[in-house]
Amino acid sequence: MKNLIVVRGKPSTGKTTVINKLAEWLGNSYSGKTLWERKCQYDIYLVIEINGIKIGIASGGDQTIMIERRLKRFVSWKCDIVICACRQSMSNIFSTCNCTSYFIDTQRVDESLKDEENNRVFELLKIQVVDCL
Repeated sequence: MKNLIVVRGKPSTGKTTVINKLAEWLGNSYSGKTLWERKCQYDIYLVIEINGIKIGIASGGDQTIMIERRLKRFVSWKCDIVICACRQSMSNIFSTCNCTSYFIDTQRVDESLKDEENNRVFELLKIQVVDCL
């Protein structure tokens, strides 16, 4: 893994929403090949290949053990870029990753500003991903 992009924040701050939106955007914007995919109730886990670059995406980030399992799976798939979510308090689990790490923090906002905040984080996430491609 060369690049790790983590969307982190407190519960219910849009982490899963933004990462799911990014996965959909990548699928619509680039002709890629899905190598592995698993969908749960709200979360998506997948490995896609775009222009020879493997990208691992995990939108679920509420449990440390699940994040660690997904990271191991993405390493076994030889992903170049990994995009995942985690709660603010769990970001130390990435300290042992030997890669370039980017953290994008979500913020808790009033319900009326939620879409605006999700769009802000989504745009930051898109910039990081495109820079890594």
